Amino acid sequence: MKLVANRLQWLAFVAMLLMLSLFSARLMPDASAATAQTGTIAYTTGASVRLVEPDGSNDRLLWASPHPVDNGINGLAWRHDGTELAFISNHEASVSPYEQDIYAIRPDGTGLRKLTNAPAHDALAGYPKGTVTVDVNVVSPGGGPYLVYVSGAPVGQTVSGAAPSTTRLTFTNVADFGATQQPVVAVWGDRRWFNAASADVQPGATVHAGTLTISGDGFWHFGVHADVLSWRSDDSRLGFIFGAGCEMRQTAANPPAGMKDSPLLNPAVSGTTCLLDWAPLSARAGEILYTESNAFTGIGHIYLTSEGSTGAGEPLINYPLPSAILDLEWLPDGSGFLFSYLDESYATANIYAYTWGASSVTPLTSFTDEYAGSFSISPDGQNVVFERAASLEDNPDLWVMAIDGSGLRLLVRDAGRPAWGSPSGGSEPPPPPVGDERVYVPFVVSR
Repeated sequence: MKLVANRLQWLAFVAMLLMLSLFSARLMPDASAATAQTGTIAYTTGASVRLVEPDGSNDRLLWASPHPVDNGINGLAWRHDGTELAFISNHEASVSPYEQDIYAIRPDGTGLRKLTNAPAHDALAGYPKGTVTVDVNVVSPGGGPYLVYVSGAPVGQTVSGAAPSTTRLTFTNVADFGATQQPVVAVWGDRRWFNAASADVQPGATVHAGTLTISGDGFWHFGVHADVLSWRSDDSRLGFIFGAGCEMRQTAANPPAGMKDSPLLNPAVSGTTCLLDWAPLSARAGEILYTESNAFTGIGHIYLTSEGSTGAGEPLINYPLPSAILDLEWLPDGSGFLFSYLDESYATANIYAYTWGASSVTPLTSFTDEYAGSFSISPDGQNVVFERAASLEDNPDLWVMAIDGSGLRLLVRDAGRPAWGSPSGGSEPPPPPVGDERVYVPFVVSR
């Protein structure tokens, strides 16, 4: 179970700079006592989502994948109102246009639903049905057989990799999602082919979706990408990273059926990014932190921007490539943010704090040969749960510390992708009472 690989692999694929293996570890806990903690921590074992209390008690299963795949579940994120936990899963990869989709579930384990390419596959029975034909034109030799799927169909169908060849497929009992185009996709391994082939399904009738052409390498990991999810402060939308090109996109909290997600920022504005986090406070509604890597300058940035911005935004931190930001999260009161930084030599990764108006960042961990990866801040802003690893080879453990780095202790072994929330709800933290100056900080790690 390699839980950090995807983010680094995606960044390497686009920037052609980062070549990183997966990391994790099994460590003995510190003797330090933890500070008082509230809320509930969600985490993944790769094939399941579990919940645990901050003191380590009541560790229980929330949801398990019906089709377990390595790194099949990631990107956990609690709604601010605590009513649902969102996560990314690939368990419906063979019956969805995307390799990975976003799902949400209540903290009692009920109400599982799909937020990208809705509805979930087991809900198709409730829709009227029609028939779809599609011509599949295989142009490039060397691949296949290919799985071809029409959105809303009960199952996909297979065509050979013989090229050149054209095959007409007929899909029956395809769910009609209403007045919308339902796309056709071809799948081979981690590659997908997707073009204008789609159908407006009609109940009781047959419609033609056109021609799906399989040519070239296709799209690598087409769909929800990276292990990043972020709810808007009003919980009306969920932000995520799309495709190996790392485009910031969004889906409605209650989307209609079909492929309905949309760009969050113009890709030409945001550049290459594999991390984003929406501001948690209503007073900052629409503000977004994100990372950008520039292969031409050899510099990465953390930017602050807003929905609908026509520019890249305000640079807050710059760092040298091929180092990387592994995770990024606003402080709950909006006074700044934390980030996990992997150094240029890949020898260590530590968590740092940035507050508005500061001329430097504050290290919260001081590892020299260990790795702090994905993390989550407690709803009251007083504690942090994070992945901790001794090497780049095995699975991480989850550790908890106070926001100042004290009270370090082991929480759960062989676990990752933590999300700390308040399933019972809770009030929004007050914003910081002082000024809001933002300072551009050249980020250099002292050695």
